[in-house]
Amino acid sequence: MSDLLDTTIYIGGKISKKLADQLFDNINDDFSEIHEGPDSQDDFRNYKSKEPIKWSGMSDYGYLDTTTAFCRKHKLSYHHYCEAKYEYDGTVDYWAPEMNQIDSQGIYEDDFKDGYTLKASQQQDPLVLINDVKPFIDLLFACIKDEVPTMINDERIPKPLLEKLIRKDPDAITVLKQIIDTHIVPTLPELPPFVIGTR
Repeated sequence: MSDLLDTTIYIGGKISKKLADQLFDNINDDFSEIHEGPDSQDDFRNYKSKEPIKWSGMSDYGYLDTTTAFCRKHKLSYHHYCEAKYEYDGTVDYWAPEMNQIDSQGIYEDDFKDGYTLKASQQQDPLVLINDVKPFIDLLFACIKDEVPTMINDERIPKPLLEKLIRKDPDAITVLKQIIDTHIVPTLPELPPFVIGTR
């Protein structure tokens, strides 16, 4: 038997009427119980707001895999929250179409194609874990002391970034800042309103 966890998803973007029906079916397949959000096809089809759409309820282990895969395929942005309960960590999953273009330097290829997951507190606030931050703090100190070559065998740091820093590539600091912004202290992308098209 699976564990049901409190789960919430906000979805933003524009979708056709035909695809909207598929999204609604996915939501109903993924959620075991819906406590908030449109719970009938008619309510969903008539949704009009300048906000993202929200569903909240219970799902198996907090997963909404069918819904989030559908959103990525059809370029709908989302924030998906799952509570911490029993032995399960709380999580915040998010994705937006522009995330596929985040890594222009090839440092973390394809990291964002399936969304990005952060650990979360009981209140569903994203957490920054020391093990995620420490390698980049160490790298910053190595840059300041001009000791980057000493970190060449450090598997915690992406090799392409280390090579750029060793060559003193002018883009290296920009890449390092990009990594810190997107991997260490990410800001969840703002969600657009959810709109169902006329066709």
